[in-house]
Amino acid sequence: MSKASRVFDCLIQEFYEVWLRFHPARALRAGISGYEGRLPAVEDDDVAALGSWLESLIVGLEELDFHSLDDDRQIDLQMLFGAAQAESQCLHQRDWRHRDPGAFLPFDGLCDLLLYPNAAKSRALEPYLAAIPGFLRYARGQIRDAAELVPRFWLDAAVDQARAGMTSLLSLGDSGLVRRICRSPARILSLAEAAAAAVSDYAGQLDNQVAPLAGGRVAAGASLYGFALRQRFFLPYDPERLRGLARNTLAEIDSALADLAVDQGHPGGLKDWLTVLAQGDRAATDAVLEQARAYSRRAYAHLESEGLARIRVSSQLRIAAPPDCVSALAPGSAYVAPAMGDPELIGTLYLGEPASGWSPLAGSLALGGCLRLGWPGRHLQAVCAAESPAAGTLVRRLNPCPGFLGGWPLCAQGLIVKPGFDDSADARLALLLASRRCALGALLDARIHLDGLEPDQAVDQLAELPGSEREQARWQVLAITREPGLATASLVGWRLIEVLAEHMRRQEPELTPTAFHARLLAAGPASLPLVIQYGFGRPVWDALIERLGLS
Repeated sequence: MSKASRVFDCLIQEFYEVWLRFHPARALRAGISGYEGRLPAVEDDDVAALGSWLESLIVGLEELDFHSLDDDRQIDLQMLFGAAQAESQCLHQRDWRHRDPGAFLPFDGLCDLLLYPNAAKSRALEPYLAAIPGFLRYARGQIRDAAELVPRFWLDAAVDQARAGMTSLLSLGDSGLVRRICRSPARILSLAEAAAAAVSDYAGQLDNQVAPLAGGRVAAGASLYGFALRQRFFLPYDPERLRGLARNTLAEIDSALADLAVDQGHPGGLKDWLTVLAQGDRAATDAVLEQARAYSRRAYAHLESEGLARIRVSSQLRIAAPPDCVSALAPGSAYVAPAMGDPELIGTLYLGEPASGWSPLAGSLALGGCLRLGWPGRHLQAVCAAESPAAGTLVRRLNPCPGFLGGWPLCAQGLIVKPGFDDSADARLALLLASRRCALGALLDARIHLDGLEPDQAVDQLAELPGSEREQARWQVLAITREPGLATASLVGWRLIEVLAEHMRRQEPELTPTAFHARLLAAGPASLPLVIQYGFGRPVWDALIERLGLS
């Protein structure tokens, strides 16, 4: 190991020991113990210290001998450098503490504590609940003093989430899950009641004091949007070419959807077909879950029989409904990766029931979601990463690439929605609708941050098709407004993997699907552009960018 490698490894370890104080939820999701039950450090002195720490890291990384590092460390260095620059810039130009009241709400962390296996064993729920009232008292001052900077869309989303969260907090004491993981449910109920009262006070202040003054904009502007795409996601930044890719992809999908609707006997078009499916007979949740489990088992068997991936025999995927105390906090489905060090690699897919129940359309979309989040999507990614030392570095676990995490699941769904597994109209419809949501999300990403499109208009566009869940659309737009460029990176990641597979079939016909997918997924959640450049070569990267019209 070179001196530069040793210095880099020490720099990473020292940096994250401090940085995780400000992002304890990231530690939990990455399987790093010691931060369970903590809320982030958010006071002015803390954030100033974080800013200084980020600047010191950037200087330290710049001083390293980059070319003395091996390829995997070069990838990690670039990822860390980009993430540190992006966070530093946001702290100075877009401090969330004065703009985003929903970011103070503790519900994401609460869901993680209830769903992640290591957290459930850590007895961290009590200290987490106990810290909420003080945390929200501080939040009230931060938001009140900068009310004019708060976007109304973020404020309304925070108030709605707070009200839903209060109900969930008060249900904790009666939750079977909480009774299993906590020594004293009565103590949990007492702490939850105090936390719910604090959330109620916070929501009341937002409604009564902040709402009349809220006038901020969610648009990041060209500078921050472009910076994120270049420095954090490592994509060539040409706004018009990126919009062109999104528009062309969306047009192709809409054409395919229209043709599919006609093929299925709906000459009136896609909306007529979706209306029929959305109004069909409802299925019970237990029946949908059992169907999803059978579908997942078939997908696993198909991966093996067709030689599409190499899978450890012991790996398992469980599919369940989310606990009642969680479903109101985080609507929709969620995937929980295997715990670090779990030899059986057991992942869990929580299949969230839509607000309108399980119509035939919702059931088809749920099965499509099983492919994206389970086999052969996110769960296959997690299993491959668990068996690759390069994929398990702190940098990759704590800065997962959205292009990979968002792009691979769509590619994986398309990989097996074919004859031999399931090429039914319902399966193709689910794939096309998921692809359409990705492409439209990227287009709205640019329109919101560069053109100033109002987020409510973006929600309308995402929810325009019959059977679409408006609440799901709202959550997607909320993510787009909070993370400029992320939706665009997901679209480009999906298309990059598609054209990469096509390119490699032509250039290396002897490369089997198993070998190709192993080569691609062994990098874990690293930056996809860097994985392609280092793992497949710069000429391949240049050819892919040209093929997508981004060069």
